[in-house]
Amino acid sequence: MSVAVDLSGVPETVLWTLYHRAEEARRPDAVLDDPLAVELAPLLQRVVPAALPRILALRFN
Repeated sequence: MSVAVDLSGVPETVLWTLYHRAEEARRPDAVLDDPLAVELAPLLQRVVPAALPRILALRFN
């Protein structure tokens, strides 16, 4: 089942933080160990990259 999610502001920032915590925790030389972030990462991979074009547009304008 798919649900459309439109996040912005603080909720979107929380997802970005969680996404990057999972990326760090997966590294073999990780400084941060976060098994919950790694477990949630597959769900985040559908939401976070979808927001990337809009976020990059905000960053460079």
